[in-house]
Amino acid sequence: MPLTYAQMPFNLHKLTDTQQITELIGSIRKLCKRFEERGLPNFPSGIPFLFWEQYMDLRSCLGIALLAALSASIIIVGVLLLNMWATLLVGISLGAVVLQLLGIMGLFDIKLSAVPAVLLVISVGIAVHFTVHICLSFITSVGSRDRRMRLALEHMCAPIVHGALTMLLAVAMLAFSEFDFIVKYFFFIPLCVIGVGLVNGIFFFPILLSLIGPSAEVIPNDYPDRISTPTPPASPIVRRSKPPAPPRRSHKIENARLHAEPSLTTITEEPNSWHSTQESCIIVQPELKVETTSTCGNQNCSGSDTSGSSRTSPIPSTPHITTKVTATANIKVEVHTPLTSGVDRSEKCRHTSTGSRRSSRCSANVNAGESSGSSSEPDSDFNPKH
Repeated sequence: MPLTYAQMPFNLHKLTDTQQITELIGSIRKLCKRFEERGLPNFPSGIPFLFWEQYMDLRSCLGIALLAALSASIIIVGVLLLNMWATLLVGISLGAVVLQLLGIMGLFDIKLSAVPAVLLVISVGIAVHFTVHICLSFITSVGSRDRRMRLALEHMCAPIVHGALTMLLAVAMLAFSEFDFIVKYFFFIPLCVIGVGLVNGIFFFPILLSLIGPSAEVIPNDYPDRISTPTPPASPIVRRSKPPAPPRRSHKIENARLHAEPSLTTITEEPNSWHSTQESCIIVQPELKVETTSTCGNQNCSGSDTSGSSRTSPIPSTPHITTKVTATANIKVEVHTPLTSGVDRSEKCRHTSTGSRRSSRCSANVNAGESSGSSSEPDSDFNPKH
């Protein structure tokens, strides 16, 4: 009857190292292949095939994976930098990092297996971080190779160190594992990748760029280390149209308006709040204390508060009367009232104090009042007739 299923055990002795086990696996695979050609399919299994068969083609597969990773990194960096010589230098630096990691693994007796092989492939992508930033800053700076290298390190040294510290913190927790396999393969090898990439990116790769680095993308014409200062554009010519001339008024209307309206240069004028047909009244609010002094031409006018009703006396014709009002709010008000000859002007000064009302008469010589009371009425109302 034809065989449906058969399982034949074998015992292996005196297998001490990986090379002997791999040779055994190779010989068994050849024997199985010979019987498969005769029509007897067979499948060898066991501990050697589970744990050591990965070493049969490990080096060739690792070489292909590293070559693919380096090729992909060079293509991507070339697209980003648009500089073939810079891309080639970055690829050389990445290959040097992989070779240095292989030497460190041999120095610390770390056997090549699937886990270190995967970490070596990953190291290509990690090492790009330490080289491409320096190269980008180098080719975009202005000046000689030494100056551009110094500027590249000034700009990119801190970000590279920060990135290395971040990756170190990511794997630092694995250093406290209870398994030596985890510490040896998943902490020590990534630590070597970070250290080797940082040393190459900060020390060896800048030296390589300063010696045979690519030319700068921007080459100044006038100065070796900076771009010429551009000439500012000329200011635009603004043509201003003349404002339309105001309508001319007659001389009599202007004089009547000047005599009818007082000019207050230090207080914002509010229309219709002070103007009247016969006389004008200027009030400073709130008024706690107001002191007034009047000057009539070349004569000094003085006045005093008297009890009783207020009386008015004509003021002689003078070129002008200046009344100075000083309030506690430190507001200075000057009222200029020009007078015309032949017309008598009078002032009504009303003063209010606490408990009594006192009035003073404005004469031709003196007209001054002072009050210290606190009432709702203003301390002094000046109503010169203009």
